[in-house]
Amino acid sequence: MFEKEKIDITLVCNENARHADVIELAAENGIHIMMEKPMSANLSRAKRIVSASERYGVKVMVNYPTTRNPGIQYSLQLTREGKIGEIFHIRYRGAHAGPRGVGCSPYFYRWLYDRELNGAGALMDYCCYGVNIALWFLEKLPNRVLAMAKNLVRKYIPVEDNAILLMEFKDAVGVAEACWSQIGPYPIHGPIINGSDGAIVVTDDGKVHIWQVKNPGNFRDLRSESITPSTPPKGYRNGPEYFVERVLRDEEIEKPLNVKFNMHV
Repeated sequence: MFEKEKIDITLVCNENARHADVIELAAENGIHIMMEKPMSANLSRAKRIVSASERYGVKVMVNYPTTRNPGIQYSLQLTREGKIGEIFHIRYRGAHAGPRGVGCSPYFYRWLYDRELNGAGALMDYCCYGVNIALWFLEKLPNRVLAMAKNLVRKYIPVEDNAILLMEFKDAVGVAEACWSQIGPYPIHGPIINGSDGAIVVTDDGKVHIWQVKNPGNFRDLRSESITPSTPPKGYRNGPEYFVERVLRDEEIEKPLNVKFNMHV
């Protein structure tokens, strides 16, 4: 196909363990790549992706839909402006009834349930969101990481259906939760961000809820508001639009979507 057709960009949505194979081939042919998260099933394959991007000078993006979420974008802006002080805790939960339970195709859920092809089970599928967000908001790497994964409900699959990953930073804690056996919408996905002077919660209806200390030392009398953020500007409304804009303008893929950043995820 690469020999017969002139291809500018390619979308990689195959098995996590095979991302590197496809990306190396596309990069060798000078094709820019957007891949579905996570970047890879393991670190060695992730390094191959970074190497291919640098060797052939192509743009490679890891698509996390959370990055273009208006509520999360607005929350990032608030934290960068210091509206809730110093972040000391950030949590994100990815959860639903499981790939087969929510109607994924047999092709899709079969490789999600394969430890070699996926890299794990629910931990790989959903904890990656929480890690990506924590590193993005905190702008640093953790000093220590602890993860627990277990099959608690979906006994018909050979991988974990629940997982929790804890990140210890110098002055903060990150929590990434994953669940393939949740019934109903709660607990919410978030993120939930706690700071020294306030807190932010992003709910699934798109609203951002903010609590702030009015007077230093008084933690009972708080200022609170709920905001529905406006649609992001053109080029930032969704992953494909952002990727195409970067290619057309010949601009670098920014954090938290570039491959060097995601090699740590």
